[in-house]
Amino acid sequence: MTDSMAPSELPAASGSPAISDPPTSEELSEQAAGPASFAMTESWLTGRAWLDKLVAGLGEGRVSLGRAVFAPSARFHWHRHQHGQLLHVTSGVMILKQEGQPAVALKAGESFACPVDEWHWHGADPVHVLTHLSVIEDVGEPPGTYWGEAIGDEEYRLAVAEAFEGRLPGE
Repeated sequence: MTDSMAPSELPAASGSPAISDPPTSEELSEQAAGPASFAMTESWLTGRAWLDKLVAGLGEGRVSLGRAVFAPSARFHWHRHQHGQLLHVTSGVMILKQEGQPAVALKAGESFACPVDEWHWHGADPVHVLTHLSVIEDVGEPPGTYWGEAIGDEEYRLAVAEAFEGRLPGE
């Protein structure tokens, strides 16, 4: 499956209505709306996503908490965090791929701790809007997140198939 697949061709996830039209920028930005929300840059991801910095630089360790909202099929590029990252899915389904590991699907209520300096990527499955929380140590300058290559459509499709053991959500 590619990003160009029409929404009507996407299967409905079990217990979720099918997406008849992709969410508009306004609909997604409303979900992410907050005092520090911004559309994430193409240098970080493929697709549309917004970040709401809920807490920035809390305490001596400068812990930051963010909420990200991804349109279906949107995904970050390969990246790593100098101090690791904690991810918690609040709605939708996250595709998570660690370097050298099989891709996995995380559902609402599930969490994952990304090890320090491990290359990985994560994003929404092809069917659902994904919302997740992210906790990192915000080290300021230089930034604690290092960005790599974009995830192409074929690499994404293979990761989705791997995460769902060859089946798409709702099949």
